[in-house]
Formats: sequence, structure tokens, C-alpha cells
Amino acid sequence: MKRIGVWFLLFGLLCGPVFAEAELSVSAQVDKSEINQGERLLFQINIAGPIRQAPKIQMNSWDGFKVVSTGQSQQIQMQGNKIHQTLTFVYTLVATEAGDRTLGPVKVEVQGKSMETQPIRVKVLPGLAPKQENPAPRLPQLKGEVIL
Repeated sequence: MKRIGVWFLLFGLLCGPVFAEAELSVSAQVDKSEINQGERLLFQINIAGPIRQAPKIQMNSWDGFKVVSTGQSQQIQMQGNKIHQTLTFVYTLVATEAGDRTLGPVKVEVQGKSMETQPIRVKVLPGLAPKQENPAPRLPQLKGEVIL
């Protein structure tokens, strides 16, 4: 019985650094700080650290923007005896109103720990009205008989 305990102790000592607790961190970023009204903006939330359960994300209302698509990715890196994990949420937004806008802060809860991103300022310049797409050209009406 003591041998089993010794093996568990050795395993813990050897593999402990791999599973060691790293700090959780959260950050947010955008791909542009100035856009025209009607343009798209990528807003990204990154959560790094030992993530064992799905995070809860609470976003404030973002006046002047409309969410048009969302996505999620996960990256796991193993360097030596350390594991680094990053979970990324991407939101594609369209600016609906001109002016100085603020995105966030976004509140994130992971494994009972609450964190918050810094607010991000975006300047939205007045844009031109969206172009009306021209309908497909009409084919001329044929008169008479068509012989093939």
C-alpha cells in the first residue's frame, strides 16, 4: 500500500508543474480605432489561463453598433512542462451611428472568478448612405419567331 502512495507522490512531483495553476487573464481588442458609419469592426475577447469550464460573458449594450456575426476559437500550447490555453470570442460589428463610441467593459466570469476588460473607444465617422444595388439588367424582349 505504501508503494502506491509513493508512486502517486512521485507522479505529483514530476507532473505538478504541467498542471500548476496559472493566472487567468482577460483582454479585449478591436481591429480599428476609427471607422466609417456602415463599416465592419472586429471586437475580440481573449481569456488566457487554465480554463476548465465555459466562461460567462456579460456585455453592456453597445449603442451605435449592431452584431452581425460571432465566432469562437481555442488555442492550447504546450511549452516544456507548461500548458497555456487561450479562448477567443470574436464579434463582427457594424457601426450604425456616427460619433465617439465606447465598447465595453465586458464582464467575464470563469471558474467563479470575475474579471472585466478595459473599455475601448472607437471613433465612427459619418458615412455615405449605402449604395443601392442595381437590379440585373433586363434582356430585351424578342419580337417575332426565334429559329434555332
